[in-house]
Amino acid sequence: MYQATRQCGGIIITVPHHPFLWSQTDEYARHVRRYRTRELRNKVEKAGFSVLRITSFVSLLLPLLVISRFRRFSAEELDPTSGLRIGRVMNSTLEKILDGEQAMIRAGLSLPVGGSLLLIARRN
Repeated sequence: MYQATRQCGGIIITVPHHPFLWSQTDEYARHVRRYRTRELRNKVEKAGFSVLRITSFVSLLLPLLVISRFRRFSAEELDPTSGLRIGRVMNSTLEKILDGEQAMIRAGLSLPVGGSLLLIARRN
């Protein structure tokens, strides 16, 4: 990424956050790992970038994410796409919650925990 970025150019990265949340859903999504905040920051800085902003997101929904990840399934019940099939009302409610979270992040709030991690950096 460093070589592909112009001098003073930037990158925006989103990755899954918190290794303890690893589940079959991550495997289905072809994730390779879930990152800790410090781990991602160190990797990006070691590559030659200066981190401008790092924050979690999907923070307000983290309790629901944890419950969904640690719910026990039998082999026949396991369906990593089940969380993608929700009704319109629930989808709209979750979207409004995430819209509020987005507003907090745009206002400059950095969220310490969440299902995903956002990093913005500039090439030195």
